[in-house]
Amino acid sequence: MDEATLARLKDRVLVAAVTNDEVRIWLLHEGTTAPVVVVARGAASQRHHRAVLESRANDTRVEDAPYFDEVAGVLSLGSHVVLVGHGHGKSNAAIRFREHVSVHRSHLAGKMDIVRLVDLSALTDAQVLADARSAWGRR
Repeated sequence: MDEATLARLKDRVLVAAVTNDEVRIWLLHEGTTAPVVVVARGAASQRHHRAVLESRANDTRVEDAPYFDEVAGVLSLGSHVVLVGHGHGKSNAAIRFREHVSVHRSHLAGKMDIVRLVDLSALTDAQVLADARSAWGRR
């Protein structure tokens, strides 16, 4: 990630839509609906992750760690994070990310003010961002 992007994220309210394959990150109070950063799980890691999901009844803690650590590094730049996830239980990457952060990056856990559960597959980027702004306004 370049220095200009890092500077844009610093001390801002971030919105992070977390899935098993990628995390899209926006600035909450910026006019654009395009993500500022997209952190993708590596291709080899995706194949391994899916094989592990099938063979270990969704026990993904070890396999998620490198991916979640990379995401945490980006999100730690922000002042607050609105976390958006999809699904329930262990299939919800945002919930697993929050659990990982609470154990391994407690300083970031304190920045996660809101966790939203939505159907990410049915929403556009603009709709995800609008939902996050609405939730932020109600906090």
